[in-house]
Amino acid sequence: MPLALLSNDDGIGSFYLRVLAEALSEHFEVLVAAPKCEQSWIGRAMSRRRPVEVAECTVAGCRAFSIDGTPCDCVNIAMQHLLAGRRPDIVVSGINIGYNAGIPFILSSGTLGAAIEGAVWKCRALAASQKVPQKFFQILHKENKSVPSEVEGDIRAAAAHAARYAAMLMETPVEPYVVHNLNYPERVTATTPTEETLPSAMEPQGLFTMENGVCHFDFHSGEPIPNPHARTDQACMADGTISHGLLDFSRIGRL
Repeated sequence: MPLALLSNDDGIGSFYLRVLAEALSEHFEVLVAAPKCEQSWIGRAMSRRRPVEVAECTVAGCRAFSIDGTPCDCVNIAMQHLLAGRRPDIVVSGINIGYNAGIPFILSSGTLGAAIEGAVWKCRALAASQKVPQKFFQILHKENKSVPSEVEGDIRAAAAHAARYAAMLMETPVEPYVVHNLNYPERVTATTPTEETLPSAMEPQGLFTMENGVCHFDFHSGEPIPNPHARTDQACMADGTISHGLLDFSRIGRL
């Protein structure tokens, strides 16, 4: 079977990670390398100035490593030290708790950071994220080892879709520096349509409150800027369809 390297930014104990590992195991040999604890909003950061501990474990019956570092650390360490010289056929990151749709989210996401690191290593790369009902977000964010029964079926449907999409990518050539970005709506079934999208531009926003000279992160989703010429990932999320965006980092820069 082809080999999938699986990571995330919500941590090795995430229910979303476990369900995706189970779904991928139907199509791949799976090795998991994920952060020891939650590492959201960290992008492609690496732990340059501190040691990073690695501990072997299992996730959904798959060989796994809990890594006390960033998502990007996890993929880089796996590539160099944990795969015994074998290059994975695909690097999959997710499923993220909350969507990664819109340019600011894509540039900030640890989930995307892990997938981008896979693309830098010239592997197929796939990131998967899912919109979460607001009433469940804090529950899932604080204790993500289990999920409310109301959302479990949607998560499993998203994982099954992501695994099938990853298997489909095995039929395509490797494109270095390219990441496939899947964003799932709250409700997902086997028949939920998938649309090709572009990342949505978004209005700039402040993300911190200040009091007595101290700032605290204070998330606001922000307003997407409508694109009259193309379907955007944010519009897909609003309409309840699956967004597939192709992020080609080999095209960074202009002459």
